Amino acid sequence: PSTTNFQVMGETNESNILEAPSLQLGGSGYAYSEARRNFADKSVTIEVMIKPDELNDDMPIFSHGSDGKLLQLWVTKDKKLKAVVDDTMLVGKNVIDFKSFKRVALVLDNEKKKLYLYSDGQDAVLNDVTYSGYGHIVFGATNLSDIAKVSYFKGRMLQGRIWNRALDLATLNSYGNQLLTGYEMGLTDYYPMNEGSGNYATDLAQGAHLMLEGASWALPRGMSLKLDKNRVNEKTQMKGLQLKNEYFSEFNAEKDYTLMFWFRTVDKTGTLFSSGSGRKTDLGAKNNFFI
Repeated sequence: PSTTNFQVMGETNESNILEAPSLQLGGSGYAYSEARRNFADKSVTIEVMIKPDELNDDMPIFSHGSDGKLLQLWVTKDKKLKAVVDDTMLVGKNVIDFKSFKRVALVLDNEKKKLYLYSDGQDAVLNDVTYSGYGHIVFGATNLSDIAKVSYFKGRMLQGRIWNRALDLATLNSYGNQLLTGYEMGLTDYYPMNEGSGNYATDLAQGAHLMLEGASWALPRGMSLKLDKNRVNEKTQMKGLQLKNEYFSEFNAEKDYTLMFWFRTVDKTGTLFSSGSGRKTDLGAKNNFFI
């Protein structure tokens, strides 16, 4: 029987989140959707991972609304969450440690008319709160029409998610540190914010991509192995890195393999990779290489 070689590539919602790259907001930019969302008479959950820079003032994380209607999530200068729904304000009781990315969430339960704030756990709750706004989705700034009064976020963001359901703490935690597929029930907008390049943050749920205005990407510093030719390995008395022989023992004239790596050096000469000394007099020299 014939054999078909194929490869299936994809992503499940069990993959762990990596911190970088991430959306970088410098205190004067933001990311917003050209599409508008109607939250009138609906439950909504806003969650995102943030790592703010030094907090010298309150900073907006998320904004939505128009014509006097406001739905906003803030982080205060004393490292607490704050929600604004029209003329109503709710401030969390917990001080958040931002040494690394932290997931924060605002949940508005339309049926129960309750507003919740979550960080590591439930921060605060307020009764008799409803919202009926319509407008663009904005991350990193307030959506006020008066530019002089706009506030901005300074720091990094990851994994922006908007749901048309009120998620409880257990559900938030079940999704919290996992990548999503974009097809989860009630997920209306999903922004991984990990593209690392380009002018948009992609929406993997419904395609309402975020346009970056004055925002950029934070890229991780690369990691590398440093080899010092003047330092001898005490165990092997060899300089450099030696690959185990068993990984290459099965290769022969019928098999190919590729070795690829990046390097940077200040030396004008030196050995990058070899399986021998490079001398013709070596035993089996025709099967060795020296670069």
